[in-house]
Amino acid sequence: MLKFLCLLFLIADIANAEDRTVVFKKVDAFGGRRNKYVYVKQAKGKTEIKWKTDVTETSSPLKATMYLHNIGTEEFNVFTLGNLCQEYKEGTFERNAQRFILKAIANRDNCPIKKNTKAYIGDSITISQSNDNQPCGNYWVEFYIYAQNDRENRIIYGQFTAAVTGCKMINVYI
Repeated sequence: MLKFLCLLFLIADIANAEDRTVVFKKVDAFGGRRNKYVYVKQAKGKTEIKWKTDVTETSSPLKATMYLHNIGTEEFNVFTLGNLCQEYKEGTFERNAQRFILKAIANRDNCPIKKNTKAYIGDSITISQSNDNQPCGNYWVEFYIYAQNDRENRIIYGQFTAAVTGCKMINVYI
């Protein structure tokens, strides 16, 4: 009976695990030169991004690279999304990175990005993400977005700090 009660406590703790919240602060984004995809301009403390073309998984596909530095642990990772509009599994780092990038550059959670879509980046962006293996803490992040077939010319690039919160310890009762 005691083992059964302990198992119920464990299940209850796992069921109460929270989604994490990520707050991106001090977001700076810039447009690359010779850019046929977007206009990027800085005005009144915000960045305005306006798309000049449609972007889908197969039409004008984009790829992204993120450099992620956990300030507390000094851990450094590099991630590449081979196709920004590809479907990624919920709860993975790739899906969470995709959600942030699309929210920042197109004010969307998913593709496609339509011509004339506008996004404004202000002081911060907040998103919820599914629990995954990314630890909570403070991060310094850089991101670069390229045409899928042209790694030399950045379309959009930027940097920001982020705070990942909402981690909950799972208690195990023995």
